[in-house]
Amino acid sequence: MQEQEETRILGRTWPQLAVQVGALVLLVVFVLQNTNRVEIDFIFWTINTRLIWALLVAAALGFLVGVFRLRYRRIR
Repeated sequence: MQEQEETRILGRTWPQLAVQVGALVLLVVFVLQNTNRVEIDFIFWTINTRLIWALLVAAALGFLVGVFRLRYRRIR
């Protein structure tokens, strides 16, 4: 019996890519609908900014944590 070779794009299978693109689209729609001004308190800082920027920074930090976690897992 021969194993079926999965079609890969950028190292990912089609279902993985579809889920990631779908999540990215949802994130963009969510961020674009939240453009009002907010005050963010973090430890010693208070920042008055648009919610869109806070969401984008949070998404980027979450992405970086995920990338570093995967790299750390591969090293171990």
